[in-house]
Amino acid sequence: MYKLFFENNPLGSFIIDTDGKLKSYNKVFLSNIGFDEHYDLLGDNNFNFKNIIPNFIDISSRLSKDNAAIEFDTYLKMQDGSFRTYKINCIHFLDETSNFLILGSLTPILESGALSLSDERKKYDDIMNNSVQLIQSFNKDGMLLFVNKAWKETFGYNDQEIQSINLFDIIAEEDKAHCSQIFENILRGVPAFEIKATFISKLGAKILLKGNILPMLNNGELVATHAFFNDISELSVIKKELASKDVLLETIFKSIPVCLYLKDYEGKYVFANDMMVQTIGGDVIGKTDLDIFDKESAEIMKQTDLEAIASEDKNTKFTFINERNGEKKHYYCGKKPISTEDQKKLIFGYTVDITELRNNAAKVEESERILNQIVSNTNTGIMLFKLDNSDNTYKIDFINNTCKKIINYNEGKSELTALLPELQLNTKFAEENGALVSQVYEYVSAFSGVSNYYDVFINRIDLPEDDHKLLVFFNDVTEKKHMIDNLELNLKENVVLLSEVHHRVKNNLANIYGIIELNKYKFQNTNFEEYLIEVQLKIKSIAVVHDLLYKSKSLTKIMLDDYFTELCHEYKKIYKSTQQLAVTLELFFDKNISIELGRAISLGLMLGELLSNSFKYASKNKEVTVGISIKLANGRCYIEYKDSGVGFETSSLNTLNPGFGMKLIQSVLKQIKANFVLNHDKNFNLSIDFEQI
Repeated sequence: MYKLFFENNPLGSFIIDTDGKLKSYNKVFLSNIGFDEHYDLLGDNNFNFKNIIPNFIDISSRLSKDNAAIEFDTYLKMQDGSFRTYKINCIHFLDETSNFLILGSLTPILESGALSLSDERKKYDDIMNNSVQLIQSFNKDGMLLFVNKAWKETFGYNDQEIQSINLFDIIAEEDKAHCSQIFENILRGVPAFEIKATFISKLGAKILLKGNILPMLNNGELVATHAFFNDISELSVIKKELASKDVLLETIFKSIPVCLYLKDYEGKYVFANDMMVQTIGGDVIGKTDLDIFDKESAEIMKQTDLEAIASEDKNTKFTFINERNGEKKHYYCGKKPISTEDQKKLIFGYTVDITELRNNAAKVEESERILNQIVSNTNTGIMLFKLDNSDNTYKIDFINNTCKKIINYNEGKSELTALLPELQLNTKFAEENGALVSQVYEYVSAFSGVSNYYDVFINRIDLPEDDHKLLVFFNDVTEKKHMIDNLELNLKENVVLLSEVHHRVKNNLANIYGIIELNKYKFQNTNFEEYLIEVQLKIKSIAVVHDLLYKSKSLTKIMLDDYFTELCHEYKKIYKSTQQLAVTLELFFDKNISIELGRAISLGLMLGELLSNSFKYASKNKEVTVGISIKLANGRCYIEYKDSGVGFETSSLNTLNPGFGMKLIQSVLKQIKANFVLNHDKNFNLSIDFEQI
């Protein structure tokens, strides 16, 4: 900015040392002393102010008395050897190496016959009007004498309005006192550098300006000023925003629940946030790690500082254990070298308390260790296979100790089918459906030579990113299988025994039947003989059931058609031999109608009673026809019985005084919950139906 001000100053500006040697100048200065604007005056070793100003020694002596600016008129020797009159303003200042230099400006003094003041100003109009700086001149009363184009555009005043504006009319109220002091110094010929002031535009907007004001004196009296300003209003807003953000960032930085700090390369803390102070238990600024930690811990911190410095832009990360107040703490730390705006080298560090995380991790590790022990030594064999995409086969990923013993594990094999060649696991089904597949296989132990049986399950486990594994379980079912085998063996033995029981019951009933047969002729009473025949037939109906069960695979059910057929022919044979009765049977039976044992015996007794009645009462001329049909429909069994007789004298099964036969039929129908219909108009006809069980 100083350079911009220096180069665009409409006055001839220069900087020289106390010996008169030129250090810097602007183009106007070159023009003032008669040089072309492209001439390199610094490269001219013969040029010196002592050679162009007759009274240069007087200037140097006046400046050395105090630090006030001086102003004087003098003659300058031009490049062509002629002399011109100039007014010179000078002031002492120190450069960055603390050497005294002289800053000055030249103002031409017009003489009679010389160019008019308007002609001289015209010479600099283009420079001033096109400058990006806001340039203004005001007199000792504060009235504006001149403003450039940039000034007009910024403040919004026209040329006519400018003529009536006083400097203090456009200065903000809060800066008027400050600017009044500066104005008094200007009246005494003291230039003002790097001043800031807030001005008010025509529309009332506040504009913050920063710049320099140079007084122009004539015989010690202020004639006018040249002021060069830059509009820093937007820059000020930006700085305020940045300052606000800095405060916010500092607040966040201090409040964040992580230890944050800055150290210099000597190991001293220059900043620490609240969490750091809280963790350490006190302020650490100005202290070193040796002041804070024990010797061993401090040495670790020092070593990591050196590693961070050597690593340049990389983060140095490490874990750190420190015991404070009898409690051991674990920390995760990081360090990195940084540079500030003034190129100061620092170490930025952060520390996170991971004690709880570390303790939880230790618990998890212990749980995993225990789980691994359980999984490795459980009685269930466990294997895990992972899909190898290179050859699209499943390779072993894990096997526990139990499974190693079961399959006689060979570590040289890893592929599923090679490890388990005898297992025809439906891996494709499990792979596509994720379903369990169960099969029982026999394995012979390599250690004992004893066969064991295992129920093998395979299941698909879906993993992230469309990956999966196959989990295989081997459950020992040897004892279970032996129990099942024993049960099956016992069941077979029981079947044989029960069959034998039925056979023996049938034989015993046959013996009873035979005994009655041998002894019935001993009695002269005819009725008693008929009674024994009926007893024989009832016993026979029971014996037939056991005979059919003995021949059948089932121990609880028989086929109804076989049972009724055999009973009908047995009754026909008895009555044909004892009563010389011609019997015609018309049997129409559906096949494969099974009925359980209890119902079969009841129905057999009922059928026997019906047949006995038909043979006794329905015969004509020693001939009788009996028709029986059995059908199965919609889960119900339909039986129709009819004969060629005229029916019972007592035509209803619900008679008040039924005989034994009728009571038996009624009991059976009630027992099997049967519906029945009796028709006796012409012939005896009984229809019943009941639910098949």
